[in-house]
Amino acid sequence: MIESLQTGSPKIVGYKLRGRLHDAEYRALMPALEAILAVEGKLRVFVQCENFEGVDMRAVWEDIRFATKHYADFERIAVVGDGRWETWLARFFKPFTRATVRHYKASELAQAWAWLRADL
Repeated sequence: MIESLQTGSPKIVGYKLRGRLHDAEYRALMPALEAILAVEGKLRVFVQCENFEGVDMRAVWEDIRFATKHYADFERIAVVGDGRWETWLARFFKPFTRATVRHYKASELAQAWAWLRADL
């Protein structure tokens, strides 16, 4: 499940991931994200994982297609969580974006937000 989070800035989008992410959820998210990109330009992304169980292969494919199209549209991506999937997500994003990608433990939530909000 993907839940949108309030970020306090139009230049930062935030999502909480729970359970297993499927391609239908991802495809539903893309038009909203593209609309924000059209208005705001480059964005920063906050991804918080809670009881995250991974991503199905079709969702991975959708993410690759989206990332290829928007390779230079993101500045920073913070992935927060303590599981192995969070580490994998942070590594997965890197070749598909010009953004700086960082992984934070759940206990470092405040640092992740501070990094995303810096210099805005």
